[in-house]
Amino acid sequence: MQPQAQNPYPALEWSHDGRWISVGNTLVAAADGATCRPFRTATFNVGWRPHSPSLIASTRSGRVLIAKPGQAPRPLLPRAFSTNGSSAFDPSGRRIVAEGPKASLSVFDLATGKRTRIWRSPAPFGRIGPPSGERWSPDGRWILFQTDTDHSASIAADGLPLWAIPARGGHPIQIEQELLGADDFLRPCGNASDRIVISAGFDRYVSAHKRLDLAGPPSWKPRTISNDPRHSWYAAACSPDGSLVAATVTTNREEGRFDTAERSIWLLASDGSRRRLLVGKSKDGISDEQPRWSREGSWILFLQHPARPFPRAALYLISIKTGQRRGPYAQINGGLGYYGYHDWDGAAAWYQPSSSVRAVRASAAVSAGVAKNPVVAHLDGVPVRAPTVGAAWGVCPAHALRLKAAGLVAAKRAAMLALPTVAREVRPPLNLRGARADVVRHTRRNGDVLPRRHSCRGTPFLRSALVHVVLPAERAAPDLRGNLTLCVAPTPNEWVIWDEV
Repeated sequence: MQPQAQNPYPALEWSHDGRWISVGNTLVAAADGATCRPFRTATFNVGWRPHSPSLIASTRSGRVLIAKPGQAPRPLLPRAFSTNGSSAFDPSGRRIVAEGPKASLSVFDLATGKRTRIWRSPAPFGRIGPPSGERWSPDGRWILFQTDTDHSASIAADGLPLWAIPARGGHPIQIEQELLGADDFLRPCGNASDRIVISAGFDRYVSAHKRLDLAGPPSWKPRTISNDPRHSWYAAACSPDGSLVAATVTTNREEGRFDTAERSIWLLASDGSRRRLLVGKSKDGISDEQPRWSREGSWILFLQHPARPFPRAALYLISIKTGQRRGPYAQINGGLGYYGYHDWDGAAAWYQPSSSVRAVRASAAVSAGVAKNPVVAHLDGVPVRAPTVGAAWGVCPAHALRLKAAGLVAAKRAAMLALPTVAREVRPPLNLRGARADVVRHTRRNGDVLPRRHSCRGTPFLRSALVHVVLPAERAAPDLRGNLTLCVAPTPNEWVIWDEV
């Protein structure tokens, strides 16, 4: 059973190509905010299939459906099976694990339709209980699951056993005695590793008796790396290379009144040899929690909020090397976190596309956030924002990042992607036939209208680019319409297009 979190919004999840965001049963197009509902009936455990625009959902009538945006859903599995959303897919997206009749687990090969029953509870209504929370190990060779001991909600609230079983079937191995069922209490540890990091320990309060364990095949013997009973350690996340672990830390006690325990974020070596405080200060009345790593491992995204019920949290980035902080990027209403738990990952989903650009290019889909300018395109999965009617011509964004040579090339691409939207907002609309960018360079002190914000100037002016676009079809009035100049800047969230004139 997952710790209860009264978040005021449905959980968010990005599609793997960054084009769609699932908001409960609704899909939202990242480019323009268009919506659709692929499942016409009430569903739960909605999740995206890896490497695919498809998503699945379970129905209360006992079916698992699969659909794509704009296409009608169809049954994926036989009746009487259910899945755990995105976690049910193996890393390749070709196999899926599902709970089935008589408290069993089965693996389906989606290409062939072959079903392999890998486990059945020997005591579904007794000391073992039925399976729950099934997911794949990072290497795709094992199934991790919990068992709902005595089928009791009260027992489950304090943590359930965690098991591992080979995906082809075999003897299950117990990893932990008690683990809360939240997704962020069990995570992969490193991109190229088969290990997992576990926030284990008895007690329904997240602030009590939690420790950090690492485990991996074939023995799955857990190794504790926190080794500090004075504190409760949870919601841990490993760096992409698996060498560091970031975790939320509180004083080890049942906090009593929900959300009143101050939280901080610590970094630990995954071998347990060292640790240090990254964010937080004792007795400041502030909670810093839910660390998530940037793709290249140099930044951590986290939430900060007052240590009180119904908090309003802010999203920040922090450099693990310098401690430099950026943000806030958005505000999120947390609701009431029962026993101190919030599903922050469901309230702020971080999309990080594969990219050669070193700067953090993350898009936080925030349930309470409002974009200053609409998203008009995507560059390698990263949103490109440009002003439209009612937004004037925009300004330089705060927190602009430094642009190197490769960044100038990307700035040109971002400007050209935004060009159709810009052209439509000019009256009369611009004719883009034959349009090309003939000048792409950093803004500079001489001859340019400088960005108003110093964040886009830098020293020297390397935080924004000037892109000059030639429009051959607009030769009738080249002074006014043939020489379009746009400013472009990258931020940790997105590319932003504007015109200072």
